[in-house]
Amino acid sequence: MNTLLTAWLVTGVLITQSACSGDTVQLTLPPLPPPGTSPTPGPGSRILFDTRQSLQAATSSAAAVALFDEVTGTWNLTTNVDGQGTHALRLDHAGWDGVNCTDQGGMLLKGLPTPSPRQLFLQWKLHLGRTVTGGGLGAVGSFQITNAACGNAGAKRMLVLRNVGDLGGEGRVDYVWAGPAPANEHIEGWYTSPSPGNLGQNAGPAFSAEASVGTDVLYTLYLQAASAPSASDGAVRMWINGVLIMEYVNIPTGHWAFHRLQFPTTFRAPAQAQSEYYWDVLAWEP
Repeated sequence: MNTLLTAWLVTGVLITQSACSGDTVQLTLPPLPPPGTSPTPGPGSRILFDTRQSLQAATSSAAAVALFDEVTGTWNLTTNVDGQGTHALRLDHAGWDGVNCTDQGGMLLKGLPTPSPRQLFLQWKLHLGRTVTGGGLGAVGSFQITNAACGNAGAKRMLVLRNVGDLGGEGRVDYVWAGPAPANEHIEGWYTSPSPGNLGQNAGPAFSAEASVGTDVLYTLYLQAASAPSASDGAVRMWINGVLIMEYVNIPTGHWAFHRLQFPTTFRAPAQAQSEYYWDVLAWEP
């Protein structure tokens, strides 16, 4: 299907959750925005991380990456990703060597403030493929997600790590585009039991990551922790360009609060030299 998205799903659920103090609180899933619009922070929201103004004010690559706590890979600031003067962080992929199906990619890491949130909205804009004015690698408007020579080669898009004792991977949430072609877009990870398993699109027409190449796409992910280690009262939602494409409620998402973000992280053997751009990265607690 060559269309990105055209449909909407409406759901509302009340979830009971235990806070870290042991008190019981009730968390209502945030109300869905009107069809065709993306969630935005409300008057009572806690802004956890916001690059919407700071990245636009950055005048160097060093200043742009300094908005994050840790950086790997080849990142550069472009001051004109769209021909209208919009700033973005550009990640350049050199392309594989034709032999070794190994991980490449890059990462921007940001820790979330304390107290760690148990409800989390993440939002970012992404453009795949070099733009006319954005600089980078490869042909304008060209980007390959999978690599037929490397089996399941694909790309991770976002990792959310939890407030666990060793700050390791327990309970980690991964948003991935997995190969082989066409890319299989889903949420996986969790690294805990019980686990909700892989969560794919369950609303609207199939989103095609390949069809999004060469366009600006707004992603919004909502995660809600479960109330206890064995509880199945967590939630996951995801919107793309204002359309809800995932809606999972009353699932075992793990009881830990959310500690830090890492994106996009690893890219297995990118088939060609190419670039992608990120801007308007925003995280908030409703």
